[in-house]
Amino acid sequence: MKVAYLSYKDARDVRSWSGIEYHMARCLADAGAEVEYLGPAKRPFTPINFARYLLANRIFKQNDHPQRDPRFLRLVAQQFEKKLRRSDAQAVLGHGVIGQAYVDAGRPMAVWTDATFANILNYYPSFKNMSARSVRDGHASEKDLLDRCDLVMFSCQWAIDSAIKDYGCDPRKLRLLSFGANVPDTRTQADIVRITAAKAASPVKLLLLGVHWHRKGADTAVAVAEELHRRGVAVELRIAGCFPDPGTTLPPFVKILGFISKSTPEGVARIEALLEEAHFFLVPSRADCTPIVFGEAASFGLPVLTRDTGGISSVITPGVNGHLFHMEAPAKDYADTIERILRTPGEYERLATACFGEYKARFNWKSAGASLHRMMAEMVAAKGGPHNAPTPRVRP
Repeated sequence: MKVAYLSYKDARDVRSWSGIEYHMARCLADAGAEVEYLGPAKRPFTPINFARYLLANRIFKQNDHPQRDPRFLRLVAQQFEKKLRRSDAQAVLGHGVIGQAYVDAGRPMAVWTDATFANILNYYPSFKNMSARSVRDGHASEKDLLDRCDLVMFSCQWAIDSAIKDYGCDPRKLRLLSFGANVPDTRTQADIVRITAAKAASPVKLLLLGVHWHRKGADTAVAVAEELHRRGVAVELRIAGCFPDPGTTLPPFVKILGFISKSTPEGVARIEALLEEAHFFLVPSRADCTPIVFGEAASFGLPVLTRDTGGISSVITPGVNGHLFHMEAPAKDYADTIERILRTPGEYERLATACFGEYKARFNWKSAGASLHRMMAEMVAAKGGPHNAPTPRVRP
């Protein structure tokens, strides 16, 4: 099976979209498909679109997303349609609206992503206080994409429910498929036993990786560490990727490590060392879809402590690969859970083993690729291969 992969950015660059597009295409190829890369697309510039962005952003102080403007998306679509006319690929795959909306593929098309526009509207900071035109264009492009695709794969049930409720998507073409972890798949169960046994009993090491201090709940993580310290528990909280507001005073047991890049071998080694040394991955997110880093933690047998928000409940199974807390849960609840796990004989070891089991079953790109290949093949068999010409669609 030959698949054309549409990506607005360069999917061969592991730094693009946190590596998701790179690994998505790669896992499909590793599963046996021939992948034809049709990206990146040239960024189209439309003066009217840019003027509207400046008006909303500078004058009205609103978030405006010009890349969801129909003019912008149609120009991107035209680039891909031109390439598709020369392609003999049997199917098309992409990661979302910016690469796929308004594309007349002329063959079965699938999308694999983590949320709908309705999911993230007024949820992520950059999707709050949006201009009326961005809200209108966001819903229109999402609806168009879901209607055009013959197979729609989401990494969480939260998004599947939204696709049905908010956009009338046919449930028969919806599938739940988890993303893999962007770390080398080299560890075994014996490695997890060794890693777990090597962790010192004290101090209890908590780890947070994320680039947004407030959204990732770093302030809550600090409060949890302070609560453990108040109880007499030796604790160390390591935070990489984000920084507190200027002037914030942190206790000495909270270590700010700065940004660590995964684009260098040194950065990858540093992140892996942090994951290996930590007792808990503490990321009390206020807004998230399905963080890939949770799968990365599971690959080291590292339990995740986080809030039950967005699509996280499709990633974290309480008592298996971590624990979920409600949005208003105080630091005391996190500290109680940490102490209970560490004081119950064999509980931490059981949890670490279960975490790794979840990684091997659901959160590695090899298993994801096998499922993706099967779903894509079923779509092609049901819908047929390339048509002689793109099927005309009504453009809004």
